[in-house]
Amino acid sequence: MATTIASIICYQAQAPRLRVRYPYDNKENMLLCNLLVIGHTGSGKSQVMDVVKMLTTTLREEDQKQRRLLQQAQEANKRKSSQSEKEEEPLVCIRLLQHFTLPIVCKYSDQQQRKYGEQLGFLLTADELGTLVETRRSKLDLQAVARTAFSLGEMFVKDTLYVDGYNAMVDIVWNSILLGQEAALNDYITKKGLLCGDGARQILIKVGNELAPTAPVFHPLTPEQQQAVDDAIQKLYKMTFTDDAKLQPTHLINMEWLLPTIEKWLDDQRYIITKSGSRALEAFYVRASVSAFGLCATLYFLWDENPEHQEKVSRCYLYFAQQILDSQLDQWGQEYEAALPKPKLAAEQIPLFDVMPESFTREQLMDKIVEKNLKTDARHYIYKWRKLKWIWFEESTKLYHKMFEM
Repeated sequence: MATTIASIICYQAQAPRLRVRYPYDNKENMLLCNLLVIGHTGSGKSQVMDVVKMLTTTLREEDQKQRRLLQQAQEANKRKSSQSEKEEEPLVCIRLLQHFTLPIVCKYSDQQQRKYGEQLGFLLTADELGTLVETRRSKLDLQAVARTAFSLGEMFVKDTLYVDGYNAMVDIVWNSILLGQEAALNDYITKKGLLCGDGARQILIKVGNELAPTAPVFHPLTPEQQQAVDDAIQKLYKMTFTDDAKLQPTHLINMEWLLPTIEKWLDDQRYIITKSGSRALEAFYVRASVSAFGLCATLYFLWDENPEHQEKVSRCYLYFAQQILDSQLDQWGQEYEAALPKPKLAAEQIPLFDVMPESFTREQLMDKIVEKNLKTDARHYIYKWRKLKWIWFEESTKLYHKMFEM
């Protein structure tokens, strides 16, 4: 499961000109998904990164060329003594991220915009999530960008006063594949972050939970399999760039046919929410559907958008959506419910006078005071209400009568 979803995300990262429109959104979005693979040391997480490296060979080679251009310009400027002799750095398109700071990722994103006129997005990968959140600063940088990187069009503004800062208003988007251990996950997705939707934006897969499992065997690709991978990547590259290194027009993948399947699954979740009252399920199920939709749109495109594959893609959507939701609830469901702010019952209570009947005895008033967990004695209420002429006492019946309704 982890390698399958990681593979799909690698294809997504190399398809920045593809667009999808989720049925309930009013805008087109890029194919963007975030994967967290969590497991203890020796659980086999590294196999996922092996797949990632295999599927992003072309992207890494092109990225290395762009980084070399930037390095050469920076080194040339260092050798020049006067500021006037220094030249502007070339516009480069760097798309692979591992460790970064906000100024750097803003700079790279802005350079994509200046070079091509549109965003191509990033692929963020990490062998150890812990290294990305080992300091408070790096964790805050990662969280700040991750909340806007899930959707195209959510602008991020970075303004600084220091000379070497990079000020820009950018649309940072990325696909991410992050590997790590449970402790790092708890550092990354905090209680506050859960309420901000950090967990809901992640596809979480845990590996290595079995006790002393037999190690899986990963075989090298056959020539036919390697050719299929190469063909898919070449197809995505041609969908991105023209022969003269300009951007291709965007291509909208028609996924309207999947709407009945999506509606049915969402209706099922709403029914469960209505019966259970689960706020956690309510918080997670929508984005689980969005992530599953993005994965399936990628598969459908790679299958040449052939209607013959629609039933298969529909089954994939149901499987992915439920798996994503179940893993999120298993990890964060109880924590999310506990983190929700408690309702302020005192402010919502109906005033004691309003809940009393038109006529009542002292004993009825005392019972109502106990029921509402009030601390003031009944005689104080009676004294106050009589003084305000809200009630009058009938001696013969021992009843208090309201003189008017509040």
